[in-house]
Amino acid sequence: MDRRKPGTRPKGKRHAITVRVPDDQWGIYVQTATREGYDSLSDYICALLAREHDLQVPEYATPVHVRKQGQLWAAG
Repeated sequence: MDRRKPGTRPKGKRHAITVRVPDDQWGIYVQTATREGYDSLSDYICALLAREHDLQVPEYATPVHVRKQGQLWAAG
């Protein structure tokens, strides 16, 4: 039986950064993250930064539908 508390799944060791964006761009970022299936704006930004620097995108920063496809393919 899993005894973890309900809530956000663990994402491992990370560092927090604060970034300020122009007010007129904020909605675009939120809408894009939602439309593309990210769990949060933070996950979306993490994925953008990883791709920009040719790094592997962490699984938690992958859109939900992509994670599910990978799970289905692996179970296939």
